[in-house]
Amino acid sequence: MTIRRARGLYDRMTTFQSLYAAARLARRGKRRAYGTARFEHHLEENLVQLQSELRAGQFTFGGYRTFIVDSPTRRVIRAAPYRDRVVHHAMCAQLEPLLERRMIEHSFACRVGKGSHAAIIKLQEFLRGGAWALKIDISKYFYSVDHDLLRQSLGRVTDDSTLLRLVTNLLATYDASAEYYFPQPGDDLFAVAQPRGLPIGNLSSQLFANWYLDPIDQYIKRTLGWRRYVRYMDDLVLVGATKAEVTEARAKVQEALSALRLTPHPRKTQIFPVANGVPFLGFRVYPHGRRILRANLRRFTVRMRRYAHAVADGTMPLDYVRASLRSWLGFADPAMHGALIEHILDTIYYHEPGRRLPTRFTLRTA
Repeated sequence: MTIRRARGLYDRMTTFQSLYAAARLARRGKRRAYGTARFEHHLEENLVQLQSELRAGQFTFGGYRTFIVDSPTRRVIRAAPYRDRVVHHAMCAQLEPLLERRMIEHSFACRVGKGSHAAIIKLQEFLRGGAWALKIDISKYFYSVDHDLLRQSLGRVTDDSTLLRLVTNLLATYDASAEYYFPQPGDDLFAVAQPRGLPIGNLSSQLFANWYLDPIDQYIKRTLGWRRYVRYMDDLVLVGATKAEVTEARAKVQEALSALRLTPHPRKTQIFPVANGVPFLGFRVYPHGRRILRANLRRFTVRMRRYAHAVADGTMPLDYVRASLRSWLGFADPAMHGALIEHILDTIYYHEPGRRLPTRFTLRTA
């Protein structure tokens, strides 16, 4: 069956209403930033100017502001200018529904109504029906996405040439270095210079990265006929009845990944007995439970102690600490790890300047 490709996306994307809605989304959590405030101060004029540039084919993406975060792993974040983020949101608003309709049910990252908790619950369900699990993690995934292959995959969804040209221009704003080149069978001498990589920090990067692995999802589900399969971005888990079964699947999936110029991480790609649990999204997941990984608890402890120093220095408000703590608790599942979390919180005090008594959080007061 031939799937009809969508048209007219660029025209819909560049209406004033679409750009206004994109600006509302782009400012979330950024309203106090200078670039946001400057754009919002003359919002209507700036949106009309942006619309004019887009429709005349004169819009160009700006440069990135680069900074580094060290938790949970060291990552280089590239922040786009605010007007560029408005375009990212407008573009994704048109593409996301098309991609969503084609993706499998059990891909859980960056999708409405899904998320990490839903992925873990589904994995637990699948673990109860199998004996062995294959966990695949892709080496330097965001840095390895091939620009040409990504454009081709989007071209199978829409033949809107103007929108695809905008996507091409966006991809051209970033190219990972040859450091992230992983040789694949059949490569020639020019493969190392092939444009690749998505900048961590762009909304579009999340959408494109999630979509880029859809051919692997379809291969595992349709061609291999694998029923118990879960993916969260570049973390893939296949659950089977026998070790031989999942070992055979590992070789086939690795070959399919090679066609996308992707390489499984040699240490993090493993086969596990279901009874031993599967490391997934910061937990070791078992058929009837999960245990938070010690590395996550260590990072949480270090971060809370760093926040305590910042509060004492007057460089961080206590409300920020509370919001960060609540966000982490939403991930950590206090119902299962309450005693451990309370033990950590019990040792950390927050001395606000000008207050005699320090503040100490508990699960009840967070």
